Amino acid sequence: MDTSRSLPGAALKRHHHITLCTGDAQEDYAFHTRVLGLKSVKKTLLYDGQIPVYHLYYGNDQGEESTLVTTFPVRHTGARARSGSGQIAAFSLSVPQTSLPYWQARLQEQGFEVVETERFGERCLDFRHPCGIEYSLTGTVGDTRSARASGPVPHEHGIRGTHAIRVSLRDREGMDEFMARGWGAQRLADDGRTTRWALGMGGSGTLIDCVHEPERAQGSWTLAEGVIHHMAFQVATHTEQNAIKGFLEGMGYTDTSDVKDRGYFDSIYVRTPAGALSRPPSRMPMVSSVTSPLIGWGRKSWSRLSFAPRVMNLSPNWAYCATSPSRSAGASILGGVEARKEHRGKAEAREILDAHRIEHAVEVVAFVLHHPGMKTLDGAFEAPALGVIAGIVQSVMTGHYAAQARHG
Repeated sequence: MDTSRSLPGAALKRHHHITLCTGDAQEDYAFHTRVLGLKSVKKTLLYDGQIPVYHLYYGNDQGEESTLVTTFPVRHTGARARSGSGQIAAFSLSVPQTSLPYWQARLQEQGFEVVETERFGERCLDFRHPCGIEYSLTGTVGDTRSARASGPVPHEHGIRGTHAIRVSLRDREGMDEFMARGWGAQRLADDGRTTRWALGMGGSGTLIDCVHEPERAQGSWTLAEGVIHHMAFQVATHTEQNAIKGFLEGMGYTDTSDVKDRGYFDSIYVRTPAGALSRPPSRMPMVSSVTSPLIGWGRKSWSRLSFAPRVMNLSPNWAYCATSPSRSAGASILGGVEARKEHRGKAEAREILDAHRIEHAVEVVAFVLHHPGMKTLDGAFEAPALGVIAGIVQSVMTGHYAAQARHG
């Protein structure tokens, strides 16, 4: 009897996004927007560490869950990853089955080596990102997700979203248990070396292929160029997310992370028995807020990526306020978290937050005006600096008026 649908992991609906560690930012931007025809739906920053790293989001016009490919271009850090077992080794994107000839010709014209193959009865075109990460386009039928409406790729041939990920593992027994119990997934097929699992109701955008490769050496887990960093899966509520976290910890995965606020969604992270990093984020992502004034950074020429690096000595929450004024500065956890940690009252926490807001606004504006990183990737200095300052002003004023309303 299949009991997987009654487990907390059954709340996982589908892929949410996949995140890659790529090389050069401009190269990555051109590859996803010009070659694959995805839309740049958000340009933001890595929350972790001290080295400034862009976080670039690509997807359909709405930035919907399961259409998103996000990247950390990290070549400037000098870190190069080692491919191997214990990683998400590759992933595939869904395109209409009838569009495969178009895509094969397009990729080859762009200079990519394309290999035709088949997996579980599906025709695929395998190729690589310029930094070496394995991609595949899988021909599907009946995928109702919307492709980008206008761009370099005709709408009828456009990418619909993620299709499947391929996880390389040395021990399949532990991963089988994790998939069935931890993720509540359905086992669909097994070709002797690869087991295909599906989340939620199944179909394109829910598939996980676990490839048994006991002879393959362990790959690296660091934030470095040339590997897939993680796959995120969608859940609808914090309650479901917390239930999954508690269940995983009960299975023995006590290193499952606490909930992390990533601005657009809240996430927990867990490293699976295979070694691959996964995260089930909850809360609907705000990457669909493409009407935000700062989504147009660099819009004078979409072939150029314009963005400010993260401020080295400032809170990542302030970096986020600077890049997305649609999020109220009052929602920043800066100060509020510190106050809670010190068991202070809510009123004092608000005062601390207001003080930090002004102090860091001044620092960020100074940084923007003097830091060479505010130039575009090809050396020009234009709208991004003004955009950051405008975002800070809007964010500060939002907090100022909110404070006035609170204190009368």
